Amino acid sequence: MKTKNALLDYQLTDTLEMNYSKKPDVLDAVKSVLLARPIKDFNLYPLSSFVLEDALVVMGNSDLGKIKHLYILDAISESFQFYRIHSIHQERGFQNGRKPNNSFKLKRLAPA
Repeated sequence: MKTKNALLDYQLTDTLEMNYSKKPDVLDAVKSVLLARPIKDFNLYPLSSFVLEDALVVMGNSDLGKIKHLYILDAISESFQFYRIHSIHQERGFQNGRKPNNSFKLKRLAPA
């Protein structure tokens, strides 16, 4: 277990240093929040992301339906925002007597 934690910590540090900040106190703050969560899979999965005007697009090959939290890290201000993701389809159920279209699942974000 210690080896898995050490490897995840190393990967996370490397990723954050390349894309977020090189300051140890800033890195430790983010890592303490992320690593305090229960972790079943100790691998980091590569996700491609880009911004279009006011939309953040994240693409990945893993099961994105498992994602319940979103952390947005801002490298310029070295800060981050945290959101919880809730399924809208579970709240809405049927619309106008029809099942909702699940081809592009809608999620509701709520600030944490």
